[in-house]
Amino acid sequence: METEEPLAVILEDVSKENTDFIIRINSNGDFLPKNGVFLGNGTPFDPWIIQNKNINATGKGPAIYVGNTTDHFVISECNLYKANGMGKWPYFPDVVLYLYNVTNGIIEKNYLHDNKWKGLSLYKTENVTIQNNTIYDNDENGMSLYEANNSTVIDNVITTSKNIGIELVFSNYSLVKNNTCVGGSEGVRITRSKMNVIAHNDVKN
Repeated sequence: METEEPLAVILEDVSKENTDFIIRINSNGDFLPKNGVFLGNGTPFDPWIIQNKNINATGKGPAIYVGNTTDHFVISECNLYKANGMGKWPYFPDVVLYLYNVTNGIIEKNYLHDNKWKGLSLYKTENVTIQNNTIYDNDENGMSLYEANNSTVIDNVITTSKNIGIELVFSNYSLVKNNTCVGGSEGVRITRSKMNVIAHNDVKN
């Protein structure tokens, strides 16, 4: 009987010398060009777009924080890394992409890596999609969803995060499907959550 070869995930060096400023959006009114938004009007058919950002968050807390919003938005094709420091609420120090009390977000095709805690954290969110992201080399979890309902987590690759790849806590009515979790102590952990679909995820040590 043939043994299955370990999954090899080859990650390109996406970090660049020139970096953008950190982004702080704390209401619908903050979706502005000065905060890194360059397209959209916040509707389902024309969401706000934050795209192609390269942010070294060393000493600055999250590279991107979005909180207290209901407008539709997309964060895509960004390279966000090295979150640490600046622990003042709500800007958790070591999460490079943090969503708090938001609805209607899409997080896709980003690189989130080399952070002191987590690559991505959602807290008190509704209707957020996380898809096709590459998350690696985080000292705690790849991503954590806490009180995050109606989330869609699909087609993400999470490698070499030391603890959990994908964590759901008090999070309901969500789909976690077709994700790859390599390394770490656990691939997917579900705690005190209900009515979630967890399917076709590839978990390897």
